[in-house]
Amino acid sequence: MRVRGELIADVGDNAVARLTGNLGPDPRVTFFNEPGGRVRGFAVSALPERSVESFLPITLQGQLDNGESVTLLDARNYGGAGTFAPRYRSPATVFGAHVSNDQLYSAVRFRMDRPYWLAHLTDGESSEVEDDGSRLTVDASDGDNWLVYESQIAPANR
Repeated sequence: MRVRGELIADVGDNAVARLTGNLGPDPRVTFFNEPGGRVRGFAVSALPERSVESFLPITLQGQLDNGESVTLLDARNYGGAGTFAPRYRSPATVFGAHVSNDQLYSAVRFRMDRPYWLAHLTDGESSEVEDDGSRLTVDASDGDNWLVYESQIAPANR
């Protein structure tokens, strides 16, 4: 389903996606239709279980106006119900790809938004996991700090 919206992804903050419409039916909302399907009105439920259901984390995948793919992992709807636009907040945002929580990777590279996360490591320094040989490396390039993970386990064995 395609829904337009606005993405705000400031360094150090959770990303926020403000959408112009709902992605699917909201469990908090009941619509009242006239014969023929025209919406006569709606009611928003105060039942706690429906509010909890609408707040469960989801993965949002989208495309920015410049064509770049973006994924918001564990996004929760902090926005309104019914005709009020949803507002999702996500603690993890991936730019340049559509990914999912259960997807396996042999290597990933993270740009750290706050320099203190890597302050104890120097450029090129790495750490290896003894049992599988996986490696974490710091890469300070292009004015950014990157944390690089490389698995030494073949994809078929993970």
